Amino acid sequence: MPEAIRTHKPRTMPTVSKTLSERRRETGRTLALNGAAWRRLRASVLSEQPLCPRCQEAGYLVSANEVDHIDGDATNNERSNLEGLCKLHHSQKTGRQVQQQKSPATGEREPTGKSHAHRRIYRF
Repeated sequence: MPEAIRTHKPRTMPTVSKTLSERRRETGRTLALNGAAWRRLRASVLSEQPLCPRCQEAGYLVSANEVDHIDGDATNNERSNLEGLCKLHHSQKTGRQVQQQKSPATGEREPTGKSHAHRRIYRF
């Protein structure tokens, strides 16, 4: 009977846990997205503004399920800088902001893909 083929198992490097301040520097955020403080703030924003204002302007009733930093600064978590948006409008706004940023390496605008966000809309 043939022997089983041995497979090479590379050594795994021990994972080094990053400190909160290191993660904040990397992401540019003051609140961790999976932290209790952000979840409370997010819940507060979405309870105060349950519908997407951009959809309402267009005559649709769509629930806001994402919180957006109006000025695009992830470190500015002032309540006046946060608004609830639907997935589609948040993706569109973020895509525009990314498109406007220039690559530090080339100095040219970075290409972005099209948004494939889907939503159910209700006309009123």
